[in-house]
Amino acid sequence: MNKVIIIGDDNVNTLGVIWNFSKKNIKVYLLIMGINHKLSVIKSRYVEKYWVCENTSSLIKQLHAIFEAENDKPVLIPTTDSSALIIDNNYDSLKEKYILPSINNVKGNIEMYMNKYNQFKLACNNNVKMAKTKVLDLRKKESITFPCILKPIVSAKGKKEDIRICNNSIEFEEAKKELLELNYTKILYQQFLTYCYEIDVSGFSYNGDVSIPGYIKKERIWPSGRGSTTFGIVKNIHGLDNIIDGIKNIMKQINYNGIFDIDIFVVKKDKEEIFYLNEINFRNGAIAYSYGESLISYYWYLSNINNKMFFSPSIKKDYYVINEQADLHNLFERKISLFRYLGDLRKSKIKMNFNIRDIKPCIYACLYKIFR
Repeated sequence: MNKVIIIGDDNVNTLGVIWNFSKKNIKVYLLIMGINHKLSVIKSRYVEKYWVCENTSSLIKQLHAIFEAENDKPVLIPTTDSSALIIDNNYDSLKEKYILPSINNVKGNIEMYMNKYNQFKLACNNNVKMAKTKVLDLRKKESITFPCILKPIVSAKGKKEDIRICNNSIEFEEAKKELLELNYTKILYQQFLTYCYEIDVSGFSYNGDVSIPGYIKKERIWPSGRGSTTFGIVKNIHGLDNIIDGIKNIMKQINYNGIFDIDIFVVKKDKEEIFYLNEINFRNGAIAYSYGESLISYYWYLSNINNKMFFSPSIKKDYYVINEQADLHNLFERKISLFRYLGDLRKSKIKMNFNIRDIKPCIYACLYKIFR
């Protein structure tokens, strides 16, 4: 049997993949990046074995030392941008022994399309709308309009905390100064869109086919303006034909084999909803677990080990989902009331941190936050 190896951090992205495979009675192997040994995901009863890797070199050495003698190729699943980048950068040395995500089976192509300006060009070539985008050299004077948002050009080489929203030239100059101090010389500039709501589209591609079982309408995020979903509604893709077709065309054009997680802004204009692609993440996202029995990571795994496409079951009926630990920030910051938090917690079918069948990761995550 092909082993499942998850490469990532101690977070809900990783935990969600563990729980997806647990529904098919498959235990996973973990390679956790970092030096922190207070890890909650390793407490899962569905983890067969784990290793903590301090750096890229250590991770690649572990892969070569532990799994290369397998008769059936193990499948690598990244749960962070940085782990997806590591796999991509080491594609040539891993491809003979592992099944792994790639774009057109070429080393470096995932990194190339992690570049948000390249995503902008890709969107334009496939008739998918995206906010006006360009790369700014922070050392030079450039003509820009406001409001705008400044982001790292490649997510894996930056941090969400480095994102800046600028409403005028004074805020822009202050942001530029801060970003230069953080050693950015170039940054991605995008027109800031005033949108009604955000949606998340997760799925996977294999051999020219694309599976998108549903989407999530984001009700709350954290941190405000640049964060991840903390509460939302999982829905069928009915009515989203244009943007879904555009995403499928993009994945087919670049010949992507892997799981993806895509943020989309929905802008209302003259009572019409217009969809703007915000960002493509070439890895499993935290929200993928919210797709319930669609089991996105499992069906990508199944497709690869059988050399044929297995589509994820589509979402049949709407339901709520909550990242109950992250949503506490919205409570503590008084963005929602305790009554609202408890009500949304109660009505959420899927909770990203709590699983009665596997309670230890939740308990340890709470303990480590309290006693860190």
